[in-house]
Amino acid sequence: MVASPDVTSINPQGLGLVLLVVTLFLTPPFTIVVALRCGIRLKHGVFSTDDILMLVGWMLFMVVVGVISKGCYYGLGAKDERLNEYLVEKSKMHVWLFQTFYCSSLVFIKASICVTLLRIAVVKTHRIITWVTLTASCISTLIVIIGLFAMCRPVQANWDKSAGTCSPPIVITSLSYLVSAAGVATDWICAILPGFMLYKAQMKTATKVSISIILGLGVLASIATIVRLPYIKFYADPENYPYNSNVTPFTGAGKSTVTSKVGVSTGRRHKSIIPNVKSDRDWEQLDDASSSRKIIVTVDMEMQSLERPTTSSRSRTSLSEA
Repeated sequence: MVASPDVTSINPQGLGLVLLVVTLFLTPPFTIVVALRCGIRLKHGVFSTDDILMLVGWMLFMVVVGVISKGCYYGLGAKDERLNEYLVEKSKMHVWLFQTFYCSSLVFIKASICVTLLRIAVVKTHRIITWVTLTASCISTLIVIIGLFAMCRPVQANWDKSAGTCSPPIVITSLSYLVSAAGVATDWICAILPGFMLYKAQMKTATKVSISIILGLGVLASIATIVRLPYIKFYADPENYPYNSNVTPFTGAGKSTVTSKVGVSTGRRHKSIIPNVKSDRDWEQLDDASSSRKIIVTVDMEMQSLERPTTSSRSRTSLSEA
């Protein structure tokens, strides 16, 4: 290590600088879109569970941005020859913090998308698939987060080996492969499933295509995960650890941003599926038994009218006239 023992920070260069620039570049558009979504939904009185989940995911993502940005000045993206022992420990600590908050933010963002899909899912099979996707995402992420806290005792030993003992490096590598595989699978399901949901919906073809494309952008998030897969093995290699692990925060920031924007787009486009939204009640799933709306669905090329019973005679008269 060439750096003086008195050095407590460095200027980002090379991969570290790229990581810093990309992270800061992706943050403003994500923040603006989330703010617009929340503002519009609050204005129309339709702020609901999926919005809360997305907002929590955004908050955790902001923590990720702070961790990555600060970590770049502690050595993320730099080789050992530029670092001293203090900087190596600090960079390892920020990698661990990134892993923890990244997984936490991603599960809330993915949950927001799944909750939105449940709102528009009419077919039972689609609802089951969505629930399985949501459950798999939550369980896999929870396993990884528990593993991050339990791998070393105390937690400080993750970056300071003299503070305690840790499990073999293969543990963190295996956990990373687990959350990556689950992430790719759930990304593809969330991207493809809306196409089947909207196939028989009473909508213009152009609208169906546009919504399917927006929701299908989740595939881009899976590409970031796939790119990261070959670099996961470096978690078990202590040499140039801050440099080799730089790809993980880099692709992680990109994945979180793309996934969150897909979720935000899902929430905005939802209004076109259920028109004349005036209250939170109208934003429930299409098969909500409390709704008095007439819903038209296509089943085996036959148009069927699903009418919900109402309690008042006035409502029955209005429904028959419709």
